[in-house]
Amino acid sequence: MSLILLIHTLVFILFWLTNSLFYSAVNDYLTGMLGSRLDYISICLVISAILAIWSAARLYFRRRQGPKFGPEWLAAVLMGLYLLYFYGSFALLFSQDPSQISRLGNLFQFYRMIFDFPALFVLAWYLRKWLLHLTAHPIISNRISRSIVGLILALAVFTPVYLPPENTFKSPPGTEPVNPPQLFPKPKLVAHRGASMLAPENTLASAEQAAGLGVYGLEGDIRISQDGVLFLMHDDTLQRTTNVADVFPARQNDNASNFTFSELRQLNAGQWFVSQDPYGSIAGGLVGAADAARYKTEPIPSLADILKVVKDKKLVFIFDLVPPPQGHPYYDRFFDLSLQQIKDAGIDSQIWFLADGTELEKVKAAAPEMKLVAAVDPAKSPIPETLKAQGYTLVNSEFSMPPASILDYYQGGVSVNLWTVDEPWQFSRLWLTGATSITTNNSQAFISMQAPLFAIPNTTYRYIWGTLSLLALGILFYKIPPASTEKPSNSIKDADKPKFV
Repeated sequence: MSLILLIHTLVFILFWLTNSLFYSAVNDYLTGMLGSRLDYISICLVISAILAIWSAARLYFRRRQGPKFGPEWLAAVLMGLYLLYFYGSFALLFSQDPSQISRLGNLFQFYRMIFDFPALFVLAWYLRKWLLHLTAHPIISNRISRSIVGLILALAVFTPVYLPPENTFKSPPGTEPVNPPQLFPKPKLVAHRGASMLAPENTLASAEQAAGLGVYGLEGDIRISQDGVLFLMHDDTLQRTTNVADVFPARQNDNASNFTFSELRQLNAGQWFVSQDPYGSIAGGLVGAADAARYKTEPIPSLADILKVVKDKKLVFIFDLVPPPQGHPYYDRFFDLSLQQIKDAGIDSQIWFLADGTELEKVKAAAPEMKLVAAVDPAKSPIPETLKAQGYTLVNSEFSMPPASILDYYQGGVSVNLWTVDEPWQFSRLWLTGATSITTNNSQAFISMQAPLFAIPNTTYRYIWGTLSLLALGILFYKIPPASTEKPSNSIKDADKPKFV
């Protein structure tokens, strides 16, 4: 029971320590569900760490006949409760965000290299013990048979992990073979809702912070007010990122587009960031006192405010158009007004426009210099030729897009932008697969990265693995004695026979 509990707690801790930038979204979700704001993930990590230490202590001292650290019934109860929590929490997480399932696979593939080599020797040792038991069988008692069985066992276990993990690289397809191999170009950085770890999201301050970092582009969410002004806001309501509950308490659940722009400008869109510090960037010193003071009075920006930053700083701009609810005065004109205002900004070559159907044709007719972007399902990616025939030159998809699909687009001349990538290991993985750009909240961490983490050339990995495989085979066949061919005797030695007087 202690071993089962230890394994589950370690898996939980590993998952969240490598997914720390997802804390904020999960804590927000749990706050909405439970009604009070706490750092739920940190609490769960502390509990898991305590149970992991307790389980490890029980296992350690049990082998040495030491203290038991509690009765067996307590271990059984704690294991049952934790397993219920473990599988329940992951079921909830995966149901709310299915991309986390892919993320687990990505995580294993990327960090596999760390565990491959020690695992190889552990496997070789256990295979050796198994082979020692098998030598007692008459069919495989001779040396040749043992060698054949040993090699079959080794191949069965070693071959799957011999396939290189995703953090090995070779020359990009279409280039001349070089030695050592070359990396794909570093993906360009598109700041998700601006520099949203350093400033309140979808604000002018966030856009300016991102531009100051030197990012390639900005991403935002465009809505339209009750009186026809285009503005930036991600959520349908204003509760999470403004003080609407204080200013308009009776309207805090209203759709953001049901407010006039003058009403929206009365709201504070930055105080929440300072008071909650969702990414720990203020406590960690990444946000200075002057910036924090500014955020306390940061307003909701108009689209015109953001387009000015895009133009002045020569950034690209990709955005989601979020239509107002039906019955809104500008419901039928929202797309046309958005296209016209962006067109009037005079930055067509800097615009990445997500569009399909009739809207695609409107963009092509009104602004042929804008880059057309196709939103694609990572699991059902259309072939590059199909997209290019429709006028698309870039696809926008989740980080879970398979490497084979990314490679197909790379070879087919279609750029790939993947969202939302916040962890250095995930950014490194996508760098190695050939992603053109990524959308991120963590621009400040990636802007200075000169190479992917844990990346080595594919050939180097194979040389290392081949050498260690030979050593592992040496462990496997080290001093395996031949099976005994003597038949046990049933006779009693004379010396051991009972003597009668």
